[in-house]
Amino acid sequence: MTKPDLSDVDAKLDWAVSQIEVLQTKLRAFFQEHARGPWEEPDPQGRGRVVLTTIDQPISKHIQVEAGVIIHVVRSSLDLLMVSLAEHNGSKATNYIHFPIVHEADGLTDKRVRKWLGELCPANADIITALKPYKGGNDHLYALHWLNLKDKHRKLIAVATGHGLEFTGNGHLRSYREYSVPVSPQHSGVVGILDADPGINLKVAFDVALNEIEAIGTRPLIATLNEFARTTQSVVDLFR
Repeated sequence: MTKPDLSDVDAKLDWAVSQIEVLQTKLRAFFQEHARGPWEEPDPQGRGRVVLTTIDQPISKHIQVEAGVIIHVVRSSLDLLMVSLAEHNGSKATNYIHFPIVHEADGLTDKRVRKWLGELCPANADIITALKPYKGGNDHLYALHWLNLKDKHRKLIAVATGHGLEFTGNGHLRSYREYSVPVSPQHSGVVGILDADPGINLKVAFDVALNEIEAIGTRPLIATLNEFARTTQSVVDLFR
């Protein structure tokens, strides 16, 4: 039995993965240029020190746009997978079908979704149904779909967060607690409460997170994009 031609799907995913690497390089350069601090002062509420680190600019809108493009390409690669599977099954009605990702399990019985799946051979339709592509069934697929829809209607919200703590020096580290805070409308900041001997120094690296993603919450941007790509690749590989 011949296999479906997935070369176009692979090309989309390969491009997305390459752009994630490009975006990661841009983020590193952005924080290298715009991160400030840390500054320290005594903790007014107890033993320890307050450590403040900020960035002097908001997260670039270009970064948010590029993240949205990557999300769209990864999501649309699943739609292209559906087209490839339908064409392999002899379907000519491929202009309207999409890879079904729905809000809840009952959505897979929707008339429109059943029509999409009906363009595939029964075995491939069963594979897609078994993926549980809905909230609570496959949360990464659902979050990918949700973010793609969100980006079409509202901008993605990317926020700076502390990441990659490094403690140096001599002495005893007793505890460290960290909070992300808005310093001003134009500045993001990370406040840490450090309880340690005076010889202990703290370095906070910044990361970017996508805020309040439905089904999976707030997650680091690059790690989330990579997880979306890996999840989608694992779906595609089921049909080789």
